[in-house]
Amino acid sequence: WTSADPSGFPDGPNRHFYAPVPTAGLDPMGLKYVFAGNVSQGVRDDFNSVDQSSYGQDPSSAFYQVQNAGYDVLVKETSDGTRYSFNDNTLYVNPNDPSLTVMDSENGPAVTNPPLIEKLAHESKHVVLRHSESTQQINKWRSESGKYGTSKWEEMAVDEGNRYRSSQGLYERLWYSDDLQEYYNSLEI
Repeated sequence: WTSADPSGFPDGPNRHFYAPVPTAGLDPMGLKYVFAGNVSQGVRDDFNSVDQSSYGQDPSSAFYQVQNAGYDVLVKETSDGTRYSFNDNTLYVNPNDPSLTVMDSENGPAVTNPPLIEKLAHESKHVVLRHSESTQQINKWRSESGKYGTSKWEEMAVDEGNRYRSSQGLYERLWYSDDLQEYYNSLEI
């Protein structure tokens, strides 16, 4: 390229260089997530796992919609929490994200850390909504109360993550809020 790369890749010594093997850069699956140079193979494998799952192949899933919507989302690794940023249309991924939530289990609710793969489904819903809904509608959802102890906006994303989990035969997420004590107080014991 001859100008700054929109995905943030630095230019090299030969700005007119095409590619050593042009076919090596093709994505035959049509995946619309674009990986920045710092994304580890483990994170790429998680994306591939979602893509190859029945959830990832379902045209009504948010992950599938991102792949086939005609817009690119940059993926970068971060040491902060996994999140989608509206401002720069970037999915920041932390493969060691320490966030905890309440998930269902054989023995009832349990505090756990959802796997990155489930978070990819969750964040894919944010991407789809960001590209398909008005800012006014998104702000409305962000201000409305939803289930899981959070906003309607997050409720839709948690539902999408649960959809992925269900497709894998896993237990569903029950609570989203950082205040896990609030969840336990809401239980009838």
